[in-house]
Amino acid sequence: MIHSRNSAKAIIIDNDKVLLSKKKYDDGSIIYTLPGGTQEPGESLEQAVIREVYEEVAAKVSVIKLLNIYEHQRNSKKHYGNITHKIEFAFLCHLKEVYQPKMGDIPDPHQVAVEWQK
Repeated sequence: MIHSRNSAKAIIIDNDKVLLSKKKYDDGSIIYTLPGGTQEPGESLEQAVIREVYEEVAAKVSVIKLLNIYEHQRNSKKHYGNITHKIEFAFLCHLKEVYQPKMGDIPDPHQVAVEWQK
């Protein structure tokens, strides 16, 4: 069975740097991801990205525009033998206030830091 899931991601740029979540996995691998996450029932994609950014990186943002949509499929982590079809919407966002990178109150699993990267 295939499960679809929408995800809203934020592209936040300041002084030619992009804000990224740093994640470290049990095997020692490190990846950087855009802040954002799953759209909740009854929530617009714009509302989802604003909420997720605040939860993960404690930044208040406004949405400027949708920049890209990308999708991929993988084996479901929650439902063995099923496929998750993930559709990710990347929004250009603007910081509403001066921001120093920090973890939000509800970070993603494996999230260990928030950083500005070139």
